[in-house]
Amino acid sequence: MGNCCCVCPSETEQVVIEGWTNREVKNGPGCMCLPFCAKSTVRKATVLDETEYLHIKDEMNGAMMLIKGPQLYFPGAYHMTIAKNKIISLSMNEWARIQDYLSGSRRVEIGEQKVCLNPTEMLLNRGTGYLIDEHHAVLIKDVTSAEHRLVTKRGMFVPGPYEEVVEIQKKTVLEEYEVCILIDPQGRFSYYHGSQSNERSFFVPPFWRIIELNWSNPVVISRVASEVEKQKPPPPRKIVTRFDLRPSYMNYEFIARTVDNVELAIAITFFWRIIDVEAMILKSADTPGDICTHARSVIIQAVAGYKLLDFLTAFNAIVTKHILGSNDKFYDERGVELLNVEVMKFHCVDKDTDSILQEIIQETTERLKALEKQKSDNEVNEARIDGEIAVEKARAQLEMLRIQASVEQEKANKELVVLKKQHEKEEAIIEGGAEAGKIIAFLETLGTEAPAEVKMELYSMLRRLDAIKAVSSGNASLYYTPNDVNLSINSLDTYSAVHNPNHSSPGSKKALM
Repeated sequence: MGNCCCVCPSETEQVVIEGWTNREVKNGPGCMCLPFCAKSTVRKATVLDETEYLHIKDEMNGAMMLIKGPQLYFPGAYHMTIAKNKIISLSMNEWARIQDYLSGSRRVEIGEQKVCLNPTEMLLNRGTGYLIDEHHAVLIKDVTSAEHRLVTKRGMFVPGPYEEVVEIQKKTVLEEYEVCILIDPQGRFSYYHGSQSNERSFFVPPFWRIIELNWSNPVVISRVASEVEKQKPPPPRKIVTRFDLRPSYMNYEFIARTVDNVELAIAITFFWRIIDVEAMILKSADTPGDICTHARSVIIQAVAGYKLLDFLTAFNAIVTKHILGSNDKFYDERGVELLNVEVMKFHCVDKDTDSILQEIIQETTERLKALEKQKSDNEVNEARIDGEIAVEKARAQLEMLRIQASVEQEKANKELVVLKKQHEKEEAIIEGGAEAGKIIAFLETLGTEAPAEVKMELYSMLRRLDAIKAVSSGNASLYYTPNDVNLSINSLDTYSAVHNPNHSSPGSKKALM
């Protein structure tokens, strides 16, 4: 540096030559001679890659310039580097909000791209786009007019230059039994019922809000259970934004005093449901608390009219009578229905009195157990007797069925015998008719010369001969008595003599000899 006659900058350097009235630059590489009395300065060029850029200011007129890479940048004689910055690389769904601090205008660049800020611009913020689907929307605020709008169009949403995202809102979806209440900017209520298809799901409009009620949580664990089991009590209050129309229950414990001045801690279970949400929201900000408080007042007044022993014998009936049987309009006015109330348990606050009460309860329990046992034994005996009676009835019915079956069998046998006799008779008639036909034909064949007695005798003899042939054709032995032989021979001779008087049978002769 300084006055010299010759300067040799490299290929990445330049020489700034300042004379009396002007300034100039000469880029390397090379050797150059300098004028006499000129001041020279060697400076390096700026290397810019693809992710870098320069902000340059012209000292002569104050103009600002943007130099982008990649390149080897040699500044001019009056150029001054203000800043070397990194390019803003935006990927898909990314955005960057940029503001010009001279004019105040804004612009939004959306990826995918590389963004270079102008010398008068600055990056306000950058972020990722908001995906809007069926169950999500984006609430936007316009910073120029303070107007709010709800964007529900599906797709990727990028806020504009003058828009700010207030919240990402999730769609409210109600069940069939739920009701939700919204209040508009004018303070009017709108009711959305899950049972209505057009009200079941919705986004909350701008400047609207869902009604939240801070209800009492009267589900109280009894002090005895808390002391023995060391259970944690539930939170005293709960925030409710959706009102369940189904029947629900809640437990409540309080202290009441009988007419004989016995202090009782009574645990009550209420079964109730909401039937009119509009009446409920207009009349009560804490519906469970109102129910318990009113019911406690009624029960305390009721218990105060009974002695301890009287209360022990019918505590559920007493409480039910005064709560459900009094036609109290308190619950109807608040849009709720008290379905049932039950005394879960109670005990005396005073320990000595409570010990006596436990003895009474134990004796009553033993008596009830004995009665139930006797009742069970009676039912067993009754069932056994009924079973024996049923068995005897079944036996009698079975015997009756057997007798009826025997009678039917005898009737059937009788009909069978009659039928057989009838068939035999018809068969005998048919056989007799056939035999009679044979006899008539035989007698007619003999003619009218022989007497009828002889004809019948001959026919009888022939039938006996047929019988003898039938018997002798087998292996059977046939024995004749002398009388049978004589009768047969004599009958044959007589037959021969009648039909052929001149013919003599050898057999007859032999028999006569």
